Amino acid sequence: MIFDDDVDLRKFLEKLEATVDQFHIRLYLFCLLKNHFHLLAETPIANLSDFMSKLLSGYCNYYNRRHHRSGHVTQGRYGAKLVEGDEYLSKLSRYIHLNPVQTKAIKAMDLKERVDFLRRYRWSSYPGYSDRAQRLDFVEYGPVLEMIGAKRRSERSRTYRQYVESGLIERDEEIVAALKSHPRGIGTEQFLEWIDGLHLKEMTERKRKEDVTLRRSMKHASEEQVLDILDQEMGYSREQLRARARDSLPRAISAHVLMKYAGHSQREVADFLNLRSGSSVSHQIRNLEDRLKGQRALQQRLKRVESILEKELIKNAPPRVVF
Repeated sequence: MIFDDDVDLRKFLEKLEATVDQFHIRLYLFCLLKNHFHLLAETPIANLSDFMSKLLSGYCNYYNRRHHRSGHVTQGRYGAKLVEGDEYLSKLSRYIHLNPVQTKAIKAMDLKERVDFLRRYRWSSYPGYSDRAQRLDFVEYGPVLEMIGAKRRSERSRTYRQYVESGLIERDEEIVAALKSHPRGIGTEQFLEWIDGLHLKEMTERKRKEDVTLRRSMKHASEEQVLDILDQEMGYSREQLRARARDSLPRAISAHVLMKYAGHSQREVADFLNLRSGSSVSHQIRNLEDRLKGQRALQQRLKRVESILEKELIKNAPPRVVF
């Protein structure tokens, strides 16, 4: 059991939202159930391992504190598969969104009851896709809805709803078979051969027997690059940032950006900013969101800084659509 109740489910979604933003993930779908969950995401900077490690360790720490226990919450390493092309992505999206109605008890219901249950299920991105609930800011709905083929944007949710719910009448055996047929991918025979070749090459290069096909280190910008952009866009010179000042908002913003985009540790940021300890950095970053409230112009400038850095990170990294 991963989620004991609604409180756990809400906390996982909070952590998912924060981690998607931190690691520049494009999250297209999610579905949470009591003992497992599914995510369909794209990793523009090939950092799936970093993203999942942060998400799972953060949730594990919360779960153990709340339920007075220790040890792992999830069993073993997460499973991940590369997905090829729109046809497989759309079918996989339907498969993921239909997960809540695949239990024995729900299958025993008549069709109308199953449809009602699916539309009311809160712990999935489906209500947002089907216009049954407000859409979540951290889910990108557009790409999947565009695959469905409706010409008008206003028709896409209805068409997608019909597409998904048709799976309640007739199961898509092709996608079920594709999920079982290969440990690392979903796609055509040629695509799966390419994944096997990539996997073999990386195993040989690293000389160890583990699945490293999707485990790539996050690419970071250099410290100098981050500081140059902060200077250009925010007017924060290096001298200003290193000067001691109590509760300095520019230093807090710089600490946030250096950790997120340059990959610095709290200790490294503290050394650069002349702060006494890594915990001082942690304190500043924790309070940053509250300190930015009401400062719309500053928020927009920070968003521009992050947008510039994200483009730099994404430019030279191969995107991965993973399930």
